[in-house]
Amino acid sequence: MVVYQPVWTDTFCKESFKSLALTVNMLAAPLGIVGGYILTFIMNKKLTWEWSFYIQGLSLVPCFIFILMIPEK
Repeated sequence: MVVYQPVWTDTFCKESFKSLALTVNMLAAPLGIVGGYILTFIMNKKLTWEWSFYIQGLSLVPCFIFILMIPEK
């Protein structure tokens, strides 16, 4: 995925938007990993470990609904 993001950005983004799009694409993975560890640490201090699965399951519901709304070709 990391290899294809710069190529995709260079191919499909407007010239004025390329630097911002590339920055966001390249920062998303490391910031997501660090943010996940921090959020899990905070959650485990306040909640039990089962809540990690409940929150992840609830956050996947909008993604599943969005996938169902994609029209077939």
